[in-house]
Amino acid sequence: MADDGFKVTTDTLRTEAGIWDQQSEQLGKIASSVSSMSMDRCQAGVFQLVVSAYAEVLTAVHDRASEGQQNLKAVGDGLRKVADNYDHHEQKTSANLAAITGN
Repeated sequence: MADDGFKVTTDTLRTEAGIWDQQSEQLGKIASSVSSMSMDRCQAGVFQLVVSAYAEVLTAVHDRASEGQQNLKAVGDGLRKVADNYDHHEQKTSANLAAITGN
């Protein structure tokens, strides 16, 4: 990158993207573990009346965790794309400037 008094650290963007990916993986684990928490009326015993509501909550948790997983992954991918685009344009601009100035 050109040394004109400031430096954009695209590596930081990529590091942050990795953090978003880690959080996405955690939400994925939550989404997959929710299915093991389901129960039928027989398993519920004296709590049979809440089985339907419990199942709805599990479905909602699974759906929101899956949605969150996809969205967090998209943020990480977006950060990487921004870093790649910046590096590409910086390299291209530096090459053009060097051609004009003869450096």
